[in-house]
Order: sequence, then structure tokens, then C-alpha cells
Amino acid sequence: PDHVVVPIASGALLTRIAHAFRELHAVGLLDEEPNVRVSGAQAGGCNPVAAAFESG
Repeated sequence: PDHVVVPIASGALLTRIAHAFRELHAVGLLDEEPNVRVSGAQAGGCNPVAAAFESG
């Protein structure tokens, strides 16, 4: 895929998915080196990562 959107709470799943694409290439399950954009999304009512990012 070109772009994957991941639901996040702490952000750990987002980094693991990005790492998984690199590992799939390393073990030969992807022919080309992945160039996947991985983005995170949070619900408006529960968004600690987005709030922390906005506050600096």
C-alpha cells in the first residue's frame, strides 16, 4: 500500500507497523523496499497524542 492509517492510543502500534514493512522487505516477502506513508489517527474525545503534539 502507499498509505496506511493506524488508530493510535500511545503511538506504539504506529511505529511497529512501520517497522514491520521494513522487516517484510528484509526477509524477502516484499520485492521492493517499502515506501509506505504511515499516519496515526485519534478520536476527538480521546486524543492524548494529538493534544501533546499541539501543546508542544
